[in-house]
Amino acid sequence: AAQASLLDEATAHFDAGRLKEAEDAARRAVRENQKNWQAWKLIADCNLARGDRRSALQSYNRALEANPGATEIRELVKRLVSGAFGGT
Repeated sequence: AAQASLLDEATAHFDAGRLKEAEDAARRAVRENQKNWQAWKLIADCNLARGDRRSALQSYNRALEANPGATEIRELVKRLVSGAFGGT
């Protein structure tokens, strides 16, 4: 239950534009469970929102390791690698 509540907290922060709080909560979730792919994806989303493509790519890849069937994340990774997003 703690997993879900941390993820809910992280998602609420992200939706409100509080990237630091969102990433902090998501990082607490992955500390409890390295296989929490939704939390890894949220960390990556925060990285991407800040324009940090390199960190976003690393975190999306961690999400894919935990959930290889996540086609949405696979597409995001492809777009990142091909330079479809701006930033660094």
